Amino acid sequence: MQTLYDYPEAEHYLKLALKYTKPNTLEYATLLDNLGVNHYKTREFEKALSYFNESSAVALNIKDTLRYAKTIGNKGIILEELKKYDQATALLKEDIFLSEKMNDSKNTMFASTSLARIYLKNNDLINTEKAIEKAELIAVSKSYFRKSELDIIKLKLDFLKRKPNAEYELIAHRRMLALEDSLK
Repeated sequence: MQTLYDYPEAEHYLKLALKYTKPNTLEYATLLDNLGVNHYKTREFEKALSYFNESSAVALNIKDTLRYAKTIGNKGIILEELKKYDQATALLKEDIFLSEKMNDSKNTMFASTSLARIYLKNNDLINTEKAIEKAELIAVSKSYFRKSELDIIKLKLDFLKRKPNAEYELIAHRRMLALEDSLK
């Protein structure tokens, strides 16, 4: 069975799993979060936010700081889509703070990349650069983050269009080509 990109089927199985999972557990919070992501992918933002809020509540109740960080980061991404940049920024900053506290580099990288994207949309180049640097530092630390590094490099190239630096742009472009080649 494969539900990749089959969001209605994925929702069916996630809800089925939810039915057989004890409430107020890590698994329950994770399933709620995944239901939220599923609805985000189909651009059903209100439903997604509802699942993220439920997952956040469960995560807080069971004291799962990392799951809580992930759910507020997911809410931040939806708020970005809704162009509520100030709210999205606040949530992503909290996500980063909590993820760093829990030593979760992958989530820190993901949230930092999302935050950089928002800063760039708002033409806040100083904070864009800082967020990209934080995300990139994590991405280059592990070979299995190559796909994330590629996304960060593309974001960096967009940033460099607004704050030109020929040397950095050349280095980033070369790295992007090398990553694209290695990910084939």
